[in-house]
Amino acid sequence: LFTFNTIMKTLFVLFLLGIQLIVETKIGQFVCRRHDYDKNAATYTDWWIQYKGPDGTDSYVITDVNNTEWHYVPVDNVTSPLIETIDQYVTLSDADKAEAALVAYNSFPPYFRRPISQSSSRGVVGWGDESGYAFWLVHTISKFPNFHEANSPAVYAFAQANEKAAMIMCLSIEYQNSMWAKVAYYEDPVVFYYRSPQTAGPTQDAFNAPEIQTLLGDSFPSLPSSYYSSSMKTAGVPSDPANIFVAAKYGSFPRDMYMSLIIRTLKQSLRVWTGRGPHIFESLCNTNITIENVYGEMMIGQSTFSAAVDTARWSISKVGVGKYFCLSNSGREYKLADGLDSFVISDTVAQWAAVAVNAATSPTVYTFNQYLAAKAADKIEAAVLAYNNHPPFIRRSLKSSSSKGFIAWGAEAGKAIWVIHTMDKFVNLELVDSTTLFNYAPLQDKAGMLMCLTFSYNLNEWAEALLYEDAVIYFWQMPKTPGATQTAFAAPAIQKLLSKEAPRSHFSKYTKTMTTASQTAPVKIHTISKFGNNFSLDMYISLILKILYKPIRVWTGEGTNIQPSFCKPPLLIENVVGPINIGDKEINFRQDTARWSIVNDTLNLFCLSTVGREKEKVDIPSGVVCIEQPTVHSLFTTLAADSITKICKR
Repeated sequence: LFTFNTIMKTLFVLFLLGIQLIVETKIGQFVCRRHDYDKNAATYTDWWIQYKGPDGTDSYVITDVNNTEWHYVPVDNVTSPLIETIDQYVTLSDADKAEAALVAYNSFPPYFRRPISQSSSRGVVGWGDESGYAFWLVHTISKFPNFHEANSPAVYAFAQANEKAAMIMCLSIEYQNSMWAKVAYYEDPVVFYYRSPQTAGPTQDAFNAPEIQTLLGDSFPSLPSSYYSSSMKTAGVPSDPANIFVAAKYGSFPRDMYMSLIIRTLKQSLRVWTGRGPHIFESLCNTNITIENVYGEMMIGQSTFSAAVDTARWSISKVGVGKYFCLSNSGREYKLADGLDSFVISDTVAQWAAVAVNAATSPTVYTFNQYLAAKAADKIEAAVLAYNNHPPFIRRSLKSSSSKGFIAWGAEAGKAIWVIHTMDKFVNLELVDSTTLFNYAPLQDKAGMLMCLTFSYNLNEWAEALLYEDAVIYFWQMPKTPGATQTAFAAPAIQKLLSKEAPRSHFSKYTKTMTTASQTAPVKIHTISKFGNNFSLDMYISLILKILYKPIRVWTGEGTNIQPSFCKPPLLIENVVGPINIGDKEINFRQDTARWSIVNDTLNLFCLSTVGREKEKVDIPSGVVCIEQPTVHSLFTTLAADSITKICKR
């Protein structure tokens, strides 16, 4: 067991956390507060750290004046430093609250059903009208704080945070120092509540600082991979000020932030609270500056902490001039959803091969660079059609269709590419470097799949299928110069797709077979599509099962919104609930945009779609693209194991 019983002198805030604000019962200076047991009253303090244990309200506290051992207090007790600090705001009258400055952000705000994946930061910053001080709470608690509650214990109770361990760090700072806002800005935080002091004066002026207004605006760092680091000091009330170092990143980095950012900023070796698991980056031991993973379990007082049930991710420096303690919401985890790792199979690679999806060697990058990296004079000679129900630059998805894909061909060889995929805001064709495609689209929070097929550009069954799926075409281009490529694009099926025409019947369906362009081993491609809103059941029952007349296994996950397995032999649809594993990555259905299926029979058919068996998607025009290929079928059959499938009784 690793016993955590001391705290380092210098505090380092890793801003994948959040911030919020708080004030006093009579509005005045807002600072961190702790309980003075000699006077039985709350008193100001420069900083405190509170670590709540799992499965309950037990918590342990260290402060600037009591930093040699942990002090026990229930986290929701009136003497808890968390409660005494946020009471400064929560217990104010409405008139006094109107004069407070407050910013609260959390990747899982109060009242939300699930976390928002764009950021992991959580915190609160607040100040009143006296002394120029503010408090900055950096924490790891979901749904916290709900400022609509009447008192601070109720604010904590609303968060329903007892199940997992969590940490809160409070820093008293000068409110005119808006560095906290700049570092939060680089984390793209979800600011769910803020207020500016009603009356003009120093507190309002501090709130109007450019860094804070930028944080509250609609802009974001212009570079796809930006980072920020800086330092400041606590206010020194009442003890000597402590150094605060902050570091934040925006966008994608090739490794975890501890390796890519933190050790480069501190220039010191770290030990990081990680736990164990296949999703954890290994300790970094082959450099002068090392990162060592702390597995746990560990003990504080009577509470046992394990990383699996702890929302806090802390780290400490090992050696060096500074003695750093760091707090974050992000550890050293990696997973397919929430990153750029990917796995590839192809006609020449029969097993999953790991490659970053945005790497120069990624097949996605190779494929799209054929168009994106071309010269302007060459681009205008290409035939291009891109469709997506959530196009680039559009704020939300469109409900008229579910299809996503890209088709293009040039002037040579008579071949085209068809990329069927499951990712929103993809492809942004204004980019010129395919490695940046995944910086633009919000793709890193969920898993996704791309399937690329090469076929003769004179085949246009794909256009008829997209017509039945009512595809949202957000970009198309006909080759400028007359010739074979332009003639292929002018085919009636494609021009009909680009027109306003739609299938006439509400029960329209379309199915067709074509082949890839290989001269030696062409692969059959099956397209199955439906149009209209009068299908009473999901497309796998209403359409695909009836057409294939084979048992199917579908990647569905589980939940009340999922149609149950369909068990009427010989027609079977068995739900694959997961999770599934590819390489060393675990993929959960709720983190995955891909909806795939396999024929559970001798027919080696693998199908890809953006729609599964969700009840709410029954009436959306949709379809599947299937390929008849034994290697692909075998790999996905392995994924769809009996142990994670709702099997029909034979």
